[in-house]
Amino acid sequence: HIFTPHEAAPLNDWILRNRSSLVKSTQESWLTTGKLNDPLFDSAVYLQPRELERISQELGITPLIIYQNVGEAVLIPAGCV
Repeated sequence: HIFTPHEAAPLNDWILRNRSSLVKSTQESWLTTGKLNDPLFDSAVYLQPRELERISQELGITPLIIYQNVGEAVLIPAGCV
């Protein structure tokens, strides 16, 4: 999922507010400390379809979805998360 630059701050805030209900990844720092510094750039959270739906309803933010096949490169525009 890719979000535009102007969606990053509200999305980051939403993740931090709702972190207790999100599925934790295997990132050791979050599992051991329970702290997220920057959930978007720490890659500590994977947003499941149910979370994406909540974000859409609560914030009006819908991600861009890019499908990548084996051997294909994906370029993410600068500033997107």
